[in-house]
Amino acid sequence: MNDLPAPAPEHLSVLDRIEEAVRASLERTPEPPGEDEAPAPPPAPEADFESLEACLERAEAAAAGAEEQLAAEQAAWEGWLERLRALREKLAEAGGGPVG
Repeated sequence: MNDLPAPAPEHLSVLDRIEEAVRASLERTPEPPGEDEAPAPPPAPEADFESLEACLERAEAAAAGAEEQLAAEQAAWEGWLERLRALREKLAEAGGGPVG
């Protein structure tokens, strides 16, 4: 009933080697992780947005602090320049001519 010819012994040995190679390959291949071992999903976009908002708020606070420091320095320099002008005027009046 089977009209197929019998396989040649050489073919059987080749098939045996292929089967052994596949078995060895499967033994070396790690099993895929189960559901409990799966990596955590990436954070939701809202979490990234909240993180960016927090970073922006920190940057704005740092910039405001820097602006306050610059304003204080500018006020100090303007005060120094005003005192220098006043001193030059006094020296000019006392000496009879402009100074500088």
